Amino acid sequence: MKERIPVTILTGFLGAGKTSLLNTIIKQHPYTKFAIIENEFGELAVDGGLLLAAKENIYELSNGCICCSLQSEFSAVIDRLLSSPYPFNHLLIETTGIANPATVIRPFLEGEKFPFLFELNAVVCLIDANNYKNKSNNFHEIHRQIAMSDTLIINKTVLITQEELNTLTKILHKKNPSATIVPNSYSSINTTSIIQAFSYRQEQIASSIFSYMPINNTKKRAVNF
Repeated sequence: MKERIPVTILTGFLGAGKTSLLNTIIKQHPYTKFAIIENEFGELAVDGGLLLAAKENIYELSNGCICCSLQSEFSAVIDRLLSSPYPFNHLLIETTGIANPATVIRPFLEGEKFPFLFELNAVVCLIDANNYKNKSNNFHEIHRQIAMSDTLIINKTVLITQEELNTLTKILHKKNPSATIVPNSYSSINTTSIIQAFSYRQEQIASSIFSYMPINNTKKRAVNF
């Protein structure tokens, strides 16, 4: 049986540092042939120095990776990558800052095709340490992203005190007890532990989602996975 291709999903609210982490992963692993799916807003955000050429909405990078923008149905984008002449051995997906990660996670767990071709390696959520309190009070998407991830990276930690970091770590652990929590500053992290994690466990995520009850206009709503 052919070995399944690992999938790493990067989520997190706007400005948390997803694209910086994406570029760090690419640069730290020059021998990994990544296929990258970027979110649908704005220009492709991979390091401009890596871009070589574009063909059929697929961008070839100088390190042998390929990248495309999510401008159509998700499954159609995956099919286009699979049918392209570019071989890849790891799929990286950067969601939008307001995305429900379930819409990206679900295809790799259900259906007749993708679960046999891909293995969900990790769902990584980046949290902006300096703006978490303010944004989490106003955008319930942040809580959903935290609940559906197995790795939580507290980013931009240099902008907060150690006491604030300790408090935030406790808050995140309470929201998602099974997740690995990693403090970081501007994506300077060694990313090997991310792309080789194989840490996604559907049962643990389901438990986290079950306990997640975002507050919006003082009304509680449950999340459907």
